[in-house]
Amino acid sequence: MDEELSEPNEQLDRYLSALSLALRVFSGERGWDQYHTSRNLAIAVFSEAGELAHEFRWTETPPRDRVADELADVFIFTCMLADRMGINLAQSTRDKIARNAEKYPIPAFVPVTNNRRDSDANQQLSKRDAQLSAEEPTTGSSRNPARLGSTPKNAAPRRRGAAVDRVARHKELTRKKK
Repeated sequence: MDEELSEPNEQLDRYLSALSLALRVFSGERGWDQYHTSRNLAIAVFSEAGELAHEFRWTETPPRDRVADELADVFIFTCMLADRMGINLAQSTRDKIARNAEKYPIPAFVPVTNNRRDSDANQQLSKRDAQLSAEEPTTGSSRNPARLGSTPKNAAPRRRGAAVDRVARHKELTRKKK
């Protein structure tokens, strides 16, 4: 199997090396190298990952082009960080996949899916959830009836945005005046 993957692995190594070189030239031409310390690049990865997560806030289907831009930013800064630290990203990825394969062998790890009809275990979990929800009083936000019973007892209450708070306060005040 290693022979089958040899050529694609070599192509990936060459591609990432060429990409790293292109990124070095790009930032060097602009004088940005002085700012690209390992620490700053790591922070940039986190920052861009946060921007990617932001695209998914409040929606399951954000605009594809914006997600692509944020993924590219995460990938670019990840490649730059690996290059700065002398890490062969392709090889470290292959090594990590191999370690994960040892840590999570196929027969020992069965993921739980969202489709509850997929397995008997999921159906049993579904029945248990139904029993627990029947036994316990509902919890959740009293402001949104659709959320009743969906918040665990120990979960922190969701913080509404300041604009939503102002609108709610305005409505409350106008109702009192009438």
